[in-house]
Amino acid sequence: MKIVAENTQIYLSEFSTLDAPGFFEMNNDLEALQFTGDEPFANECEAESFILNYSHYKNNGYGRWSIYRKTDNQYLGFAGLRFSQETKETDIGYRIMRQYWGQGIATQATKLSLAVGFNFYNLESIIGRAMEDNPASYRILEKLGFEREADFEEAQNWWRQYRLTRHQFAP
Repeated sequence: MKIVAENTQIYLSEFSTLDAPGFFEMNNDLEALQFTGDEPFANECEAESFILNYSHYKNNGYGRWSIYRKTDNQYLGFAGLRFSQETKETDIGYRIMRQYWGQGIATQATKLSLAVGFNFYNLESIIGRAMEDNPASYRILEKLGFEREADFEEAQNWWRQYRLTRHQFAP
């Protein structure tokens, strides 16, 4: 397990096959998936296959990272960066297991991910996108200083797009 960043409560690590059970459980929760556009995994093997084939670290140096609670190494979800070949921009994303919603985990993990992006990978800006119907998600972006820059429709859903620059980031 390669730890990428940590604070007093959580740590972020590169995906590993140890994440498969938690990843499968989280991605089988239709409420957790409702604002993502993703489909559930058919089984735990499919989650493990996704992890084994995840190429963002190799291709870009960074990607999404698993979130673990330090006190008991409990899998909580994932957060991190994703580079888009289409737009040539990096976005921030997060998904937390429903039983941990409302505990500040997404905010903490997003802040750690931003610090890695700005301080280690020297990114100039990071975008964040959230469905219009998902205020919990876009409030995290707003709380961390992202500025709303556009609204757009994709796959029959309205989305908000935000941006945070290196100079706006407050660790």
